[in-house]
Amino acid sequence: MDNTIEHFNAVVKRVIATILKEQDERRRANVIEKWIDVAFHCRQWKNFSSLTAILNGLLSGYIFRLSTAWSIITPEFQKIFEDLRSVFGHCGDWQEARAILDKVKFDERQRAK
Repeated sequence: MDNTIEHFNAVVKRVIATILKEQDERRRANVIEKWIDVAFHCRQWKNFSSLTAILNGLLSGYIFRLSTAWSIITPEFQKIFEDLRSVFGHCGDWQEARAILDKVKFDERQRAK
């Protein structure tokens, strides 16, 4: 159990560190978008632990208050982030979160590039 918690915390810290190390707001926005993309794929692969860790990093006070960087993020990534956040933002029960995620239909076409 301790290894799981350590891994979870390491992912949260990695998300925060990789964003904060960038001084340029556009670069920060780029890194945030990359983390949103990784979280999206974690959801697809049903890797809920990593998904939750990434969202915790993105929602941490350090990152969430970077309003300039967040304002640069494309609408596509903002939508994905809000969809992911809405599922975990209101759900403290893992089983309930999994059930909600299984019901949520993400539009795969929006991810096509």
